[in-house]
Amino acid sequence: EDFKKAIDAVPAESWKEINLNKDTVQTVLEVFLAPDIDLNADGKPDAISLALDFESVPASITQVIK
Repeated sequence: EDFKKAIDAVPAESWKEINLNKDTVQTVLEVFLAPDIDLNADGKPDAISLALDFESVPASITQVIK
């Protein structure tokens, strides 16, 4: 649910910048991600484990504003 809320919080313009829309992202996630963790010990998975791989780039601080 938290992940869905985070996707909902992304402005539509941001999805357009990467040639996607919110509905497509939600559909893809529903197809490829399935609950696999039982957080409340009722015997039914109710949370999703997810690992993301990303690459970072060096940055330089050019100005500090107080």
